[in-house]
Amino acid sequence: MKTIIIKNPYPPKNKTLLLLELIDVKLESHPPFSTMENFNDIQFAKDGFHIVSAGFIGMTYFSSICDYGFGIKQKEQENILRPILEKKETGTLYPKYNLTILPYRYATSAFLTLEAQDITGGKGFSTDEIKIHINDAFIAETNYIKMGKIFFDFRDLDEDMVRYSNIVYDLLKNRYKDYEGECFIYSYNNVEFP
Repeated sequence: MKTIIIKNPYPPKNKTLLLLELIDVKLESHPPFSTMENFNDIQFAKDGFHIVSAGFIGMTYFSSICDYGFGIKQKEQENILRPILEKKETGTLYPKYNLTILPYRYATSAFLTLEAQDITGGKGFSTDEIKIHINDAFIAETNYIKMGKIFFDFRDLDEDMVRYSNIVYDLLKNRYKDYEGECFIYSYNNVEFP
């Protein structure tokens, strides 16, 4: 699968980068890739790309893609997301939408006055659990949706974006390198761009 890394319009601030270096969280080497500077995730959703994102409701990239790319309003987003979070399993909305939602440790709602609840009891998901969730998205693409263009958007995850991106890179290098198609993923800190 061809990897296309997209320039992040909002890379982390220097303080965040320093924190990541202190806790030794670094991006692993990714498979061979090309880069893309301009990317319209809303238009790609409308064009039928397979979109994969962690489920965050509110003023988030996830909610924006759902609302403006697929026409899924926030109340419906909550109804869709509830069983995904309760079961802590990946959910794919195909054939209605080319959208796969990964569970994330924090459950949010459209009412921004409510605090996010940690559905993992403070532990977060393990790397193995995240790998299963992301692999489920690849399985949805390769076995069912078959769009040939899959887009991972982890910008809502802050520092966790590094861990999730590393898992995508690992799966691309070790399981899906021979699959025909394109995988789009946002850069964390734009180090791939001169």
